[in-house]
Amino acid sequence: MKKGNWDVSFIQDIHPFVKITTNTNSFFKLAKHVIIERYGNIFIGKNAILEIGKNTYFNQGMVISCQKEVKIGEGCLFGPSVKIYDNNHKFSKNMGVLYKFKAESISIGDHCWIASNVVILKGTHIGKNCVIGANCVISGNIPDYTIVRQKDNLIIEEMREKLMKKKILVIMPSMFIGGAERSLIGLLDSLHREDIEVSLFLFRHEGELMSHIPAHVNILPQVNQYTTFDRPIVDLLKSKLFLFGLIRIWSKIVLNIKVKIKRQNKGVWKSMQYTSYYISKLLPVIKGKYDLAISFQGVPFYMKKN
Repeated sequence: MKKGNWDVSFIQDIHPFVKITTNTNSFFKLAKHVIIERYGNIFIGKNAILEIGKNTYFNQGMVISCQKEVKIGEGCLFGPSVKIYDNNHKFSKNMGVLYKFKAESISIGDHCWIASNVVILKGTHIGKNCVIGANCVISGNIPDYTIVRQKDNLIIEEMREKLMKKKILVIMPSMFIGGAERSLIGLLDSLHREDIEVSLFLFRHEGELMSHIPAHVNILPQVNQYTTFDRPIVDLLKSKLFLFGLIRIWSKIVLNIKVKIKRQNKGVWKSMQYTSYYISKLLPVIKGKYDLAISFQGVPFYMKKN
């Protein structure tokens, strides 16, 4: 308690749960009849000066951090959790936050009312007979006989509006009757949740199960180039989609050569793999941003990761 210099009047009302820290050559002057409620915290750094005038009242939870000079007039009222800092940490791009301080003096005139949760920053000078409204952050000069208040609009919204929905893209060739298509309908039903937005991209908008797609699913528009994936090659040539037809023929030729060299079975999966690999180079990008993309039915589909 005796570190630093003290000039404290005998008559005070300081709660025992108030913490006061002084340092070498600091100076703490406390006039008479000062009241400081519980959980207050006062720190006076080396060579710093803190002066508090008579008949001043601090409600609970006050904080004063003094590294240079803080002077508070007489007859002031401070609401709960008022914070007064005549300093802040030095910081730099290369070193980050440092345990060094920039400090500028603070003064508060006589008979001021500082309401709850106000923060007073370094270099602030508040004149006499001022009122500082709750939750204000104060810096600079406040003239005598001034009322300061924070003007904020109160925004009330339903919490669901703030939910960040996860976006899922499901890719499927078509919706003709089959086991995979029935499984997809079940999956889409299970994804009916407020925090998930499901989009379905079909190569072709065809199949008996189109009408069974759940209403909450966003069906993306059909893109003509994607219909070439599993249409008969003859149909592509008749539709004058010659390049796609030739790519399909080339993928079959490459597949036949590879399976003969490696003595493997051709199979539907390998055929889809080669078709997808060569045709995907001609396909336009599916627009939109998604958190997850599912290529259903094991369709090997090449996508760019953003």
